[in-house]
Amino acid sequence: MLKRFLTVCIIGVLLTALPAFAGPTPPPQIISMSVTNVGTAFVGGIGGPLTMNGVGGINVEYSTGTVTYGSGPFSLNTTLATNTSIGGIASGTFTGGAFLYKDSGGTILLSGSIAFLNLTETYNGSGRFFGDGHLTITGGTLQPNFGATGDMVDISYSVNPKSISDFGYGFTASSDMTILPCIPEPATIALLTIGALISMKRKNIK
Repeated sequence: MLKRFLTVCIIGVLLTALPAFAGPTPPPQIISMSVTNVGTAFVGGIGGPLTMNGVGGINVEYSTGTVTYGSGPFSLNTTLATNTSIGGIASGTFTGGAFLYKDSGGTILLSGSIAFLNLTETYNGSGRFFGDGHLTITGGTLQPNFGATGDMVDISYSVNPKSISDFGYGFTASSDMTILPCIPEPATIALLTIGALISMKRKNIK
């Protein structure tokens, strides 16, 4: 009877101590970050700079809810690398440059570099561009919540002049953009886990 009682007590103590061994609670995962109505300008031609600057607020969607950084400034700069415009449809790829998200107090929320940004006109004379891209995170208070890399999605530009049909010419625009963290696919995670187990087994054999 005493032995059973001691066993139950030991199990209870271990269960109580488990949270301490588990370490600190991980920060909530960022699902997406978005900005709207961002002032945008492009100087036409290869090597021409594309800039986005706005203070319309930054919406951050966490796994636990959404936080809005009112009047938080956002900026992005990159340059046109290839102009693939054809048949009156403006299209091209921008590379290099950087981006920056800040709160209203000037604290850097997220910063990094642009790998590429693709922009394509929806149809000739629409005055609407849509695109996607990829970025690398290098700093900011939200970096632990976001991760090391991200994808630019839901990029939309309302362009002036609407008649632009080639990135050999410049434009101004009002833009929206959302970025998502890159999360490894289940298959990739499984392969990494298998690789780690094989490596551990080889070490044990040696």
